[in-house]
Amino acid sequence: MIAPRNAPALPRGATTVLPLGTTRRAIHSPSLQTMPSLLRALRRLHQGYPLTVTAVGQSNTAEWAGCYGVFCAPLKAAGFNGWGHAFMRRVNATFPHARHALHNHAIGASSPGQASACLVNHVAVGSDLLVIDYDVSGWSRAAQEHMALTAMLLPAPRPAVLLLGFPNWCPPVETFDQWARRNRNTPNESKPSYIGRYRSDQKAVCIDRLSSDGNASLPLEGDAVGRSVAAVARQHGMPFVSLFDALAPLIAARHPLFSPPSKFTYDGIHGQRHILTLPCL
Repeated sequence: MIAPRNAPALPRGATTVLPLGTTRRAIHSPSLQTMPSLLRALRRLHQGYPLTVTAVGQSNTAEWAGCYGVFCAPLKAAGFNGWGHAFMRRVNATFPHARHALHNHAIGASSPGQASACLVNHVAVGSDLLVIDYDVSGWSRAAQEHMALTAMLLPAPRPAVLLLGFPNWCPPVETFDQWARRNRNTPNESKPSYIGRYRSDQKAVCIDRLSSDGNASLPLEGDAVGRSVAAVARQHGMPFVSLFDALAPLIAARHPLFSPPSKFTYDGIHGQRHILTLPCL
C-alpha cells in the first residue's frame, strides 16, 4: 500500500480526546426498527457471519477510505490507514471474522449520476452495507433523490444504505474561467497549467481563510449540501453521517486536533482524516 499524498497525521489517541457529543452530532438516523436492512446486517454479525461493505463515491472515498479483506488497487491510496479500513477494524474487534470485507468502488471526480445509472454493477455481491459519498460535488437534490431511490430498488436482499457527508470547507469563490480571465498574462499558457495554478491558489486561500478566523458560520458548501442530504435520508429512512455537524463547532472553538485546519484537510476538500475520530461511523 502507498500512503496518501500530503496526508495530515492525527495524533496518537485522537479517538479518545474528542469532546462528548461529537459523534452524536454527526449521526442523523431514523429508528433502527424502521431500517430492516440494517437490522438484518446486525443480526448476521451477532450470528457469526462476516460483514461485507461496498463504498461508492468520489475522491474522499476513492483515495482515503482504503479497503479491507480484499485487494486494494494502488489508487485507493489510504490502504491500511484509511477511514474505511479503520471502521472495519472496529467491526472486527467486536465481531471477529476472517472474511469481513470492504470493497472500495469509489472513483475520484465521478458523479452520482454515473454511479446510480448502473449501481447494481458497483455493489459487491452479498453486500450488507452500502456507503455512498457524493457530498462534495455533483450532489444536487435531484441526484440525491435518484441515488436513494436506486439504492432502495437494488435486488434483494438489499444492503443497508449509509449516506456519508464530507463537506467542502472552502468552496471556490469564483469559477475557473473567471480566475483564468483575471490571470491570463501569458497568452500561450495551456489550460492544464492554468488549472494547476488555480487549484494551488485556491488551496492556499482556503487554508488561510480557515486558519485566520476558524469561523463555523462561514458559508460552507458542505453545510447546505449536508442539510439537503439529511432531508433525503430522513424521507427515505436512511442514516446520514455529517462531518460538518460533528466538526464545525470544534473548528470554531479551535480544538487542538483541528487547528490549524491543515491538520485535517490539506486543500479544504481532501484528506479529511478526521473521520478516523468518529468511531460510530
